Amino acid sequence: MKRAKRLYILVGILVVLALAVVGSVKYQAHNEEIAATNETILTINPDDVTSLSWTVDDTTLALYKDDGWQYDEDAAFPVDADKVESLLSYFDGLTAAFEITDVENEADYGLDAPSCTIEIATDDDTYTIKLGDYSTMDSQRYVSIGDGNVYLVDTDPMEGYDCSLGDLLARDDVPTISEASSLSFIGDEDVSITYEAYSDDSTDTYNSEDVYFVQEDDDKLPLDTARVQSYLNVIAELSLDDYVTYKATDDDLATYGLDDPVLSAEISYSEDDETKTFAYSIGQTTAENDDGEEETTSYLRIGDSSIIYKLSADSADALLAAGADDFRHQEIFSGDFADVTEIQASVDGENYTLTSEEADDARTFSYDDEEIDTSDLQSALEALSVTEFTDEDASGEEELALTLRLDKEGVPEVTMTFYRIDGESCLAVIDGKTVGHVSRAAVIDLAEALRAIVL
Repeated sequence: MKRAKRLYILVGILVVLALAVVGSVKYQAHNEEIAATNETILTINPDDVTSLSWTVDDTTLALYKDDGWQYDEDAAFPVDADKVESLLSYFDGLTAAFEITDVENEADYGLDAPSCTIEIATDDDTYTIKLGDYSTMDSQRYVSIGDGNVYLVDTDPMEGYDCSLGDLLARDDVPTISEASSLSFIGDEDVSITYEAYSDDSTDTYNSEDVYFVQEDDDKLPLDTARVQSYLNVIAELSLDDYVTYKATDDDLATYGLDDPVLSAEISYSEDDETKTFAYSIGQTTAENDDGEEETTSYLRIGDSSIIYKLSADSADALLAAGADDFRHQEIFSGDFADVTEIQASVDGENYTLTSEEADDARTFSYDDEEIDTSDLQSALEALSVTEFTDEDASGEEELALTLRLDKEGVPEVTMTFYRIDGESCLAVIDGKTVGHVSRAAVIDLAEALRAIVL
């Protein structure tokens, strides 16, 4: 009897518990309802905002508007107004995909300890926005705007607000320069490069693509346009992410080697029919690294900006390659082989002449009145390149000499002579002026291509 009585009591308890659970579920279902919605839940005009602050991981950033945006802790910090505009744009028409009403427990959505809390103030209102957990199932974030509801929003504000102070810095503008009117460099070597459009009667170059020149003694030395443009591309692609100070003092300039730069540069160019100038300087410091080796770090300052940036080693090397030789043609013959009308060659003490005729926009070469194939000769000629520029006098034995007659009014011919230095190198002399060292193997390949034609 007692056992039966205890059994009835236990059954009763279970029934009560079951009813409590069912009641709780029904109560929760009744009080927290999820509904799909595509409505705009918040609209704050960015132009009306007077202050903005947000906290992520116990780090708070605060801005206020006073004749432009200011950083709360340092008015000298140059705030990127476009970045602030981007942050505020999240709430200039924030739409929700789902709405959860009658929320009892914000912890269910990560809103009891938000990932980010945002405060926005206007002259009339103050808004507090909390960003909760990210729903991986929905690929959306839970958001509270202070109206008692929770929303899953279409656009995740955390993508913008999970940022550092450095992300708010108004960095200097770096132009994309397609063509410079002049480039000036002061450093280990002072270089002044000018732009001059090509003309058929030019006496300074036989390459129609040459438009940049540097003065060398009494001559204008043509530069490789592709190399100049490559340098300009380095500037356009500069990363200014890593800055070391945004309010450089004289002491800072000295600290980062910018009181006596290793390179100062000024580039003039046109943009929207307006002549502009982009100036920058590079400083360097040297310190011992953890391995006890000397390590050089480079820093960049644009114009007289108050911001100093740390350069990557690759960017520094590319910008510091600003000597005249860095921009010169590496090819011994930088022209178009289609402009060659005659080749006079001296090899093994013998002289040979290859002539050509042009018909139907095609040029054919002949030797001893027989048509010849010059493709191997052309390839060997175009493969000749400088391995090291030099102005040393020729003293070795002549290995090969070529005179190319050109269909050019300003430069009718080019003479190239190669003198043996050793088993590896020859000295290239063009029109009587030393250019540099070339591979002897490449010179031999050219000589062999000639011998295959004339022997």
